[in-house]
Amino acid sequence: MFQNTASHTVLTSNVKAYMINLVKIIESITDAQHMTLLQKWAVFLYYGHLSEHELVKVLMKDEVFRKAAEIMRIVNNDEELKDMAFARMKREMDQITRLDNAKKQGFLEGIIEGEVKGQKKTLEIYRCLKQGIDVCEIASLLKMNVQEVIELKNEFEIF
Repeated sequence: MFQNTASHTVLTSNVKAYMINLVKIIESITDAQHMTLLQKWAVFLYYGHLSEHELVKVLMKDEVFRKAAEIMRIVNNDEELKDMAFARMKREMDQITRLDNAKKQGFLEGIIEGEVKGQKKTLEIYRCLKQGIDVCEIASLLKMNVQEVIELKNEFEIF
């Protein structure tokens, strides 16, 4: 759950955060020339800002990491771009939250509608029983199972 640190309001409950220990991944490197893709990205994320670091020099031989470093440099130095990225992320989280809330609202409305329909049927059964109509005939009229009508009749305890 992500909260606004100033107001302590929940921003969204639809995000899962995973913690990755980059240092442990980097410590598992035995040969700088034969790093796994995971190890390379761990080095990039942890040491990417240090262009003179031995492992970063190895990474910069790869076009993918040169491009990633360039993008990181641009994003980190451009306040407007940072604001745009944050606004986009916030819009996406807000949309997810709105959809989740709409689903919950629809679910609750469905439950309420079901309860209302059930109460109407129960009232109809009660009225029919009060008029002396047979349980099998009630089930046929209301398109119900006879056993359901009998169970509801037993709940009334009057008939």
